[in-house]
Amino acid sequence: MERGDIIHLCWNRFLETGHPGNAGEWGEWVGILCEDPLWKQLTPIALEHELVDRKFWIAGKLDGLFYNNETEEVILIDLKTFEEKFDEKKQKWSKPSGSHTKQLGGYIDLLYINYSDLIIDKAMIIYSTQRQVIYKTYPDVERCRGDYQLARRVFIENQRKLHAF
Repeated sequence: MERGDIIHLCWNRFLETGHPGNAGEWGEWVGILCEDPLWKQLTPIALEHELVDRKFWIAGKLDGLFYNNETEEVILIDLKTFEEKFDEKKQKWSKPSGSHTKQLGGYIDLLYINYSDLIIDKAMIIYSTQRQVIYKTYPDVERCRGDYQLARRVFIENQRKLHAF
């Protein structure tokens, strides 16, 4: 198994049982992730939950949907692993970059298709690194969903041009 698979498995086990199990060489990463104070605020609603859009035949498995006991928000979380590297010239650690609005929007769209009464208040990317946990919050879930729907529309149109059917 690769780093991401093992860390996801241990994180999921921790959220379900309170103990992450044996992470092998990734134990330090898992320890940092599971000790993060965020998990004390959150109650899992769904973990590793499979979803499908039967109209477009798109499926996905979200990492976690949570209820924040303090803010009363429903939060979609996608866990990513990221190895930080130290830049000797800049004397800085690398940080994750890039936008995940389309991916999060895809999960939001699938959730709304499958659970029409559900309201998601925000989405987050949680980066697990060998040094820390980094949060990237996306408060505008409808923008994420719109970015995904636009990308889906462009993809399907391009497929129709390639495969006229």
